[in-house]
Amino acid sequence: PHRKILIPLFAETKKEAIKNGALGGGISGAGPSQFYMCIGENTARKIANNLTTLYQKHNIPAYVFCSEINRGGVRCV
Repeated sequence: PHRKILIPLFAETKKEAIKNGALGGGISGAGPSQFYMCIGENTARKIANNLTTLYQKHNIPAYVFCSEINRGGVRCV
């Protein structure tokens, strides 16, 4: 909770993501990366587009990636 004030638009992005179907999310590590979990690729793409638009409106560079959860777990190669 202490780091969220250091991330531009964090409260707005979380609200927007949840409004559009995210199950939850937060700050990855020490930030500034955020993550949001949802069910289905369509929902993920919708959230990604909305968050990208939100940051663009404020002229803040942002990179959004959608990916599946790693179901295999950690492994050494």
